[in-house]
Amino acid sequence: QVDSVFSDVMKHIQEQSIASHVYDTYPLYEIQGLSELKQDLIHHILIFENYPVEEQIEQLGSSEASSFTITGAESVEQTNYDFNVVVLPGNTIHMSFGYNALAFERESVEQIRGHLVQLLEQVIANPNIRVHELDMVTMQERKQIVEVWGNTAVAYPSKQTIHGLFEVQTAQTPEQTALFFEGEQLTYRELNERANRLARTLRSQGVTKDRLVGLM
Repeated sequence: QVDSVFSDVMKHIQEQSIASHVYDTYPLYEIQGLSELKQDLIHHILIFENYPVEEQIEQLGSSEASSFTITGAESVEQTNYDFNVVVLPGNTIHMSFGYNALAFERESVEQIRGHLVQLLEQVIANPNIRVHELDMVTMQERKQIVEVWGNTAVAYPSKQTIHGLFEVQTAQTPEQTALFFEGEQLTYRELNERANRLARTLRSQGVTKDRLVGLM
């Protein structure tokens, strides 16, 4: 529901996550076997690390009673998925992105990161924001859209009329297709001839400038 409050959506997702724990031991290969997609079923994974292993290892060697010291403790994880987001909770939340460079470009991953940060900043400021009010476009992207892609202003002859501009174009490209409609097409010359024919008909009926004409 796009009209739902974000905090309510998170509570619902948490309830779903807790309920899904009864299936934690179901083998992935059986899930893939039951799917028509097989190995293509999963392409990305979200990992929430709620066990700070590195900190625990460091603490093991920090005791004064210990006869050894552990320094530079580091763990490396790797999956078979093309895109991975790892969330590491603590005094602050740390997120890392891992991706298959053959499937993703760095710029695309950085764009995803920007969207995620943009959304997180909004829900932190207002957890009761509605889902449809969330905006994932960053300031840099908005500037690109408005100032670069949206900069479509073109200079036109300010004193020329629309039909005058059309007649100029007709003179330049008389045989170029100007109109497509229901499988038929008209060139600029044919369309201009029909427009002039209609204009003469209206004039013969007494139509002059600024008079209203009904169309059906």
